[in-house]
Amino acid sequence: MLRLVILVLAIHSVNAQIISPVDHLNGIGPSGIATDLKTSFFESPISMISYEKPTIETGYYMPYSQNHIGMYTAAITLPFEKFTIGSGVSRYGSEVMHSNQIIIQGAFNRKNFVFGSAIKLSQLYMKEAGSYHTFSIDLSGRFNISETSAFAASVKNFTQSTWNNSEETPSYSEYRLAFGHEISNKVTIHTALKSSSEDNLTAAIAMTSVLNDLFRIDLGSYINPASIFGGIHFEYQRIKINYNTQWIPRLPFHHGINLQVSIK
Repeated sequence: MLRLVILVLAIHSVNAQIISPVDHLNGIGPSGIATDLKTSFFESPISMISYEKPTIETGYYMPYSQNHIGMYTAAITLPFEKFTIGSGVSRYGSEVMHSNQIIIQGAFNRKNFVFGSAIKLSQLYMKEAGSYHTFSIDLSGRFNISETSAFAASVKNFTQSTWNNSEETPSYSEYRLAFGHEISNKVTIHTALKSSSEDNLTAAIAMTSVLNDLFRIDLGSYINPASIFGGIHFEYQRIKINYNTQWIPRLPFHHGINLQVSIK
């Protein structure tokens, strides 16, 4: 039972913090933290810095083509001159077992450095075990070493506590270290290392290509476990649509879609 709790918490901790709405489905994998490309509120706190206007967004994620355990997200982001704040909600799972989460996060930009933090309130419900509640904090930062290169790091669930639970809820943490380099004004490469309290160290590499003012495509791969991920992004005036997918050999595809609308 405890490992089941860990698994669901881990899935939601990762899934609820990223584009479309999960990090391995953002088209550029965990290295998305090392870019200022427009991704999503759910990528990481520092991703909000790329938002130029107040934005509302909503997303749907379907793991392994199983629509009965999909994930729904919604968020609003408010950018200011030197900092950005936002709030979002998400729900993952089915009626038998699901997780709800509220996120409040902020980020600020100081010359070549961006720092962000998120506060997450989560509820995990399992029909056989009742509800578990957690409070956790995420941290992320990016340092631009030049106009074309950046390092970034993030910690999910840097601190986590529980309340109103009959027993201690197992904790889950995730660590990412990423590097991004812009080869030209149309092509960027990204690489990242990712580790968690439940998984072995894994690596990812990805490439982003800006086709024109309307379209961007991403393509990448995980080393362990081996998988391929990618995304297609369409932006026109105030609307942006992101579609993302991931394929693991011998398993059905993951799918995700995210819609963003600027409200000014």
